[in-house]
Amino acid sequence: MIQGIGLQLVSVAPYSRFLSGRGGVEVEEGWFTKAELEYCRSRGDGGQHLAARHAAKTATLQALGLPGDNALLSQVEVVRGALGRPEIRISPGGVVAARAGGARVHVSLSHSGDHAVAFVVVEAWEEPDEEDKER
Repeated sequence: MIQGIGLQLVSVAPYSRFLSGRGGVEVEEGWFTKAELEYCRSRGDGGQHLAARHAAKTATLQALGLPGDNALLSQVEVVRGALGRPEIRISPGGVVAARAGGARVHVSLSHSGDHAVAFVVVEAWEEPDEEDKER
């Protein structure tokens, strides 16, 4: 069952400035894990990748019904899954993990030119009822 959805569109420019060291006061290093920053810095278009990750974190909070509080961003990490697809990893023990429970979080990222977008679907885990178990 779908628990929530989130969609976030962001401008790439502040993230490009942040990675290049030319400002980007709108972006804070604490929003991202070391692995996220290293991955984005390894890409030729790192600003697009970092912007997409920020969009995914914000969309995850939206989908979980949490406020867009920057302090919560560090509890959400965008990682590359086994097949190279982006996945959401939620840090255990925090507010975000408590809200997510055992839910699965699906994410789609895209970026082109000046913008990056993320779409997140939170799927609640449900115990199969007796009728489903018999099938």
